[in-house]
Order: sequence, then structure tokens, then C-alpha cells
Amino acid sequence: MYIKEISDFMDRTLKQQNSAVNINERNLRERVFWHGMKISEEVGELNEQLLGKFDGQRTTKNHKISDWNLENEIADVILATIRLARLLDLDVEKLLKDKIIILKDRFK
Repeated sequence: MYIKEISDFMDRTLKQQNSAVNINERNLRERVFWHGMKISEEVGELNEQLLGKFDGQRTTKNHKISDWNLENEIADVILATIRLARLLDLDVEKLLKDKIIILKDRFK
């Protein structure tokens, strides 16, 4: 799957999500805040999986820990971040290409 396909999918889910939670009536600032908080939630869930994988989680939560859940939480963080970028009308593919150039220059 290409970044363009993922971005298009995120655009569609933004529209569906907006109508489902009546977010269209909120201004952009509130929407950006909401999506930023969603990323924080997903990062927290990813951290829970990482703690469990590397024995840093309390044993009562071990039933939630699995490689499958870890992979899904990584995907959730990526998708939530792309959704925020699309909300801000940013070109995700361009952002990634530009960042890769910066990283290549940094690690020459």
C-alpha cells in the first residue's frame, strides 16, 4: 500500500468520523486538539505493549500483551498521525520524503 492510498483512506475515515461524532461543528483548533489526544492515547497503548513485551508491565496486565497487539498499536500510532496530518491538509508523502532527505544528510 502506498502513502497516497493510506492518505486517501484517512481522508475518508475523517469524514465518517466527523459525522459520527458531530465533529464538523467544532472549529479546526478543537479538531486538531482531539486528534493530538488520540495520538497520545495510541502511543500509551503502544507503550503498554512494549512494557509487557520486555517484562516492564505488572503481571495482571500480561493477558493483554502479544506480538499481534504490539503490531496493531504501531499501526494505530502511524494511522492516527497520518489522520492528523490530513486534517491539517498536509501532504504526508511529501513530509516523509522531505524528512528522509534530512535524515540521509544527517547520517552521511
